[in-house]
Amino acid sequence: MVGDSGHRQISQELGRPGVASRRLGEVVAQRLVGINNHLATAPGVGEAHSSVDPGQCLASEGASRRMCFIQQCFEIRLTMSTTEEEPDPIVDPCGRIGLAPKVSRLRMKLSQKAKLEPKFRFYALYDRVYRFDVLQAAWSLVRKSKTSPGVDGVTFLDIENSDQGVHAWLEELQETLRSKSYKPNAVRRVNIPKPDGRTRPLGIPTIRNRVVQMAVMLILEPIFEADFLDSSYGFRPGRNAHDAIDSIRTHLGRGKR
Repeated sequence: MVGDSGHRQISQELGRPGVASRRLGEVVAQRLVGINNHLATAPGVGEAHSSVDPGQCLASEGASRRMCFIQQCFEIRLTMSTTEEEPDPIVDPCGRIGLAPKVSRLRMKLSQKAKLEPKFRFYALYDRVYRFDVLQAAWSLVRKSKTSPGVDGVTFLDIENSDQGVHAWLEELQETLRSKSYKPNAVRRVNIPKPDGRTRPLGIPTIRNRVVQMAVMLILEPIFEADFLDSSYGFRPGRNAHDAIDSIRTHLGRGKR
C-alpha cells in the first residue's frame, strides 16, 4: 500500500541531486511491482492513504492503488526543480583541467570523430573557434599575473580594469573573428641573455593574439592528438621529457628492450 511514508520515500529518491527523468520510470516500475505483490498476498486491505482524492481514482481497489500511485509520481515530478545538476564532468580527451563542460564535450566529440574515422577531414571548424565559451576558456588558459605585453603594450590587468571589462573585450574579439576582420598583431621581439654571453630571441604576442591562438589550439588539439601513439611524449599536453624517461625506466625494469 502506498501511503504517506511511501510518498515521502519516493520524494526522497526522486529529489536527490542528479536524478534524471529516466530514474522516475525505474522507481515507478519498482513500486508497481511491490503493489502487485501486496495485492496478490493481502487482497482487500483498506484504501490507500494519499494526497490524491480517492474519488478521482478508479473503483477497483487494485487499479485504484496503482492509479493513485502514478498520480503521486507525477505530482512529485511536477514539484521537483526543473533544473537538474550537470552530469558527471567529462574527462577532457587531452587531459586539460578546468575547462567548461561544454568546451570539454566539444573537444571529446572532435576526438572521437578523429579516432573512429582516421581518414575524415574536418572542413568546418572556424565557427567553433569564435564560440564565446571557447574564447572564455582560451582567456583562462593564457591569463597570467606576471607577463610582458606585446607590441600594443596592453596587459591582462589593463583589460580587466578597463571600463568594458573582460566580457565585453571578448565579445569584441568574437565579432572581429565572426566578421573575418581580425588581423594578428606583430610579435614583439626580445633578446634574452644567456650565461655564455649570447642572446636567445623571444617573441611576445599581444593578448589578442594569445587568446585567438589558444582558441584555435583548443579546437585542433583533440583532432591531432588522436593520431599520436601512446609512446609519444614531445609537445603533448600533460607530458614532458621526464615522463618519457620514467616510461623508459619502467620498461627496462620489466625486462623490455
